[in-house]
Amino acid sequence: MKRALWALAATLALTTACTASVASTASTGTPAGSWRGNGVEVTLRWAAGSPAGPVLAAEFLPTQPGFHLYSVDLPDGGLDGVGRPTKVDVGGALSAVGPASADVPVVALRVVGLADPLPVYPDGRVTVRQVVRVNAARGAEVFLTYAACSRTACLPPVSRQRVDVSLPPGS
Repeated sequence: MKRALWALAATLALTTACTASVASTASTGTPAGSWRGNGVEVTLRWAAGSPAGPVLAAEFLPTQPGFHLYSVDLPDGGLDGVGRPTKVDVGGALSAVGPASADVPVVALRVVGLADPLPVYPDGRVTVRQVVRVNAARGAEVFLTYAACSRTACLPPVSRQRVDVSLPPGS
């Protein structure tokens, strides 16, 4: 058991070190909005567009060291009720074009009592990108879902927290 925990810690540390040098596009671009709650700061920005449309970049930053977020691909209810996906859903004038993606790789976190490992991001910052289509010149809204956990504790999850955002430049 101790060997497995050390292997997990080494994997998380190596993945974090390898991805720490990658610049986050959420720190550049046009500000769109922000939210802070349940141990996480979320900064929303309009990043460089894709051929399919503008890109909304949501930077999730746990406010305490040693906390991670769960994969965008985790089911809505987690695995056996454990964890919540890190999601950026859009509404109002915005509609999603394709699935969201994250800027860091997923690592497998084994939890005693669960048959399958939990897909999580390494401790710290993760940026989720969602390509969008602007449908009308009315208000744009984003709904954030996430849960921040350490190896020993989880903060209360956030589920579909509404954040009003500005429209992308040129809309």
